Amino acid sequence: MRLSRFFAVASIAASLGAGAAHAVPVAPAPILEPTATGPFSIGDSVSVELSTVDGFPTFFGFEGDLSFDTALLSLIGITINPVLDFQVFDTTEPQPIDVAGGVLFNSDPSGAQILATFEFEALAEGSAEVAFEGIIINSDLESLFDGRLTSTLRVGEDTSSIPLPASLLLLLTGVSGLPLMRRVARRA
Repeated sequence: MRLSRFFAVASIAASLGAGAAHAVPVAPAPILEPTATGPFSIGDSVSVELSTVDGFPTFFGFEGDLSFDTALLSLIGITINPVLDFQVFDTTEPQPIDVAGGVLFNSDPSGAQILATFEFEALAEGSAEVAFEGIIINSDLESLFDGRLTSTLRVGEDTSSIPLPASLLLLLTGVSGLPLMRRVARRA
């Protein structure tokens, strides 16, 4: 896969170096995000989508490396958008996992598209980073995106809503009773 990336980058460099008269469209960055918000429990199935956004120009395909924390997540499967005629991934190899998809016979897609969905099983509590480092190219082999996208999945207890301890509730009850005690003391 590194070799195919080399050829893609070499083709891009050759086309740009040849004095191409047209400009590469500026593309908004794609996103990598979970389909549901966490936190997730151990044993839950968690999906993460790699997608383009509205306004993304017409593209030919994508290729990149998927990596994640194997102590916290187990990859169950990869689904690539069926609009993309060719789909390549090998989950039997150690990380990073090479993933690619592109158009051969269909018309080139544009705009908001789900490129790939990665499904994981949560194995242990913690904060797991899922990363995709890759490239999206147009039919002229010009790079529309070349970079790294990350998403963090929280597995375990939700720390956003921490319950008040009983002693704090007791303290607040006592403090709220002080004005009443002051009023009673003035009347006596």
